Amino acid sequence: MTLGSMISKARIDARLSIEDLSASTNIRPQLLRDIESNNFLTCGGDTYARGHIRNIAQRLGVDPQIFLTIFEDEQMHVDRSMQDMLVETNAMRQPEEV
Repeated sequence: MTLGSMISKARIDARLSIEDLSASTNIRPQLLRDIESNNFLTCGGDTYARGHIRNIAQRLGVDPQIFLTIFEDEQMHVDRSMQDMLVETNAMRQPEEV
């Protein structure tokens, strides 16, 4: 079961429509539909996605950490090399080309 389907099931079990959840979380209905479809690209980044997930979980009476752990397992993958990340965080200089 994916995070989106878990959120959808929890919302339905709580007898809330998308519009009800939107009104109580201040998250746009279309964004909630995207989240329930496992499309987190429209959230505005991972930090915003986590905030929305936390907000949704609290409103649905679910421990936010459960949803956040699933989000990280499903969505958080690193496409950059360790060297690129070290350069990005200024822990290492960009290697010189020879």
